[in-house]
Amino acid sequence: MGALLTIPAGLNIEAVADGYEAAVATGLVYANFFNTTANLQRNLADGGDPGTSFGTPVVDAEFAEVGEDDYIDTGIPSPTGDFTWIVVANTTDNDQTSWLINSRNAAADTGHWLYRAQFAPDRLTAGGYFDVSGVPTADTLTSPIGILTEGVPFCVALRYNATSGLRKIDALTAGEATSDTVADPPEASSDTILIGRTVDDISSGGSGIAAVFLYDRSLSDSELAVQYAQIKAAMAVVGVTV
Repeated sequence: MGALLTIPAGLNIEAVADGYEAAVATGLVYANFFNTTANLQRNLADGGDPGTSFGTPVVDAEFAEVGEDDYIDTGIPSPTGDFTWIVVANTTDNDQTSWLINSRNAAADTGHWLYRAQFAPDRLTAGGYFDVSGVPTADTLTSPIGILTEGVPFCVALRYNATSGLRKIDALTAGEATSDTVADPPEASSDTILIGRTVDDISSGGSGIAAVFLYDRSLSDSELAVQYAQIKAAMAVVGVTV
């Protein structure tokens, strides 16, 4: 016999949630919707440890404003193999470059990054440090993607497959994608993945973050489509179109 759960009128379900049933759950190590200040440190992935917030990220209309002084440390180790990062974000100041999700540490020549760069108009791109014949080398995607408008939310994914070397950005809201192949392995890193700034504190700002999902594997195109559909539906419930 099923149980009847009565939800009081006006209750903010997201504010009290302690888990998230992802459409694609395998490999999910971090998930959060940053809809209130109290929720900035949550990790809704099954068995996931909470992150840490630094500074005072201000939450406005579902988006937490992040930058070099106000950011979130997910506590998830920088990947050295397959991964998928998905973020729902909003450009709040297109005069600034924003390091959306990354473990970039230029001082140590390690890490990966997904960022919004000032290309007039703003575009999305990604990069990482790879071991090229024993020399740590930064490798950035040569083709930025998307045209971002200040105040207009978007959803983007970065995927990397260590076996094939395929690295791909999907601008999911725009329905565009760009990719390249990296022949060399990533540099090992002792850092964790940050939201809103780099490990080595490069200037960053002008972005609000509504949700982040981190996987320790590269999702297939069909899996990404399914997960994006769920994220899109969840954001629509709170009036955000991505």
